[in-house]
Order: sequence, then structure tokens, then C-alpha cells
Amino acid sequence: MDFEELSKHYMEKYNELTEKRDKSGIITTVDDINEAIRGFNMDRVNDDYCKILDWNFYVANIEGARLALNAQFPYLRLPSATIFSIAFDQSEKKWKFSGEID
Repeated sequence: MDFEELSKHYMEKYNELTEKRDKSGIITTVDDINEAIRGFNMDRVNDDYCKILDWNFYVANIEGARLALNAQFPYLRLPSATIFSIAFDQSEKKWKFSGEID
């Protein structure tokens, strides 16, 4: 495969990721885990945390492909998928998408 095909394939996966974020319910899961933490509902926290781990694994696989492509073709300047990963914001003490954390 040439770099154009690889770049196109990555961008397809990146676009799938943005659609999946909007349609999969992961946004609701982030809201739910924050609510469950405030309510001390550990069963719900654990369930939501597992969903977040699965989501972050999916994002990491896409980001890994970007890193490999950028290492071989640094001029591609592909967008990073890490903005879609979910992390705990220490300053606000709640879970958020990494792109929302200052």
C-alpha cells in the first residue's frame, strides 16, 4: 500500500471513531460514571469503568496506527485520536474526554 491509501484508511477509521462516539452511548457512559461516583453506586461505577476501558482500548488502537504512519510518513500530519479517549480530570474531579481537559 502506498501512503495515500494508508492515509485514506486511517481517516476512514478516524471518521468511524467520531461517529461511534456520537452513536454508541459512550457520552452517556461518561455522564453516568460521574453521577454514579457522586451517588456512591459502586456497581454502576464498575460497569461504566469497564465500558470506558473498552472505549479507550479502541481509541488506542486507532492512535497506534496513526503513530506508525507518522513514523514512516511524517509529512502526513494525521489528526490524533487521543482527543476521543476518556480520562479523569484531576482539577474538576470527574471523567471527561481528553479533548475537553485543559
